[in-house]
Amino acid sequence: MFKIIKEMLPPDVRVARDAQDLLVECCVEFINLLSSESNEVCSREDKKTIAPEHVLRALQLCLSFPEY
Repeated sequence: MFKIIKEMLPPDVRVARDAQDLLVECCVEFINLLSSESNEVCSREDKKTIAPEHVLRALQLCLSFPEY
């Protein structure tokens, strides 16, 4: 994650360690939420394996990311 942060910013911009840690925590929380919602979509279809379609549906319907 730290490499991604560094690559996305101009070379003269620095990010405090606390801010980096917070970004990582937010990403982990988002992935947990997405996993949970994807599992719900999967369960409603009586499936046992989460497929990419379940993740996309979770993004679109449950998490309000319609562009995905």
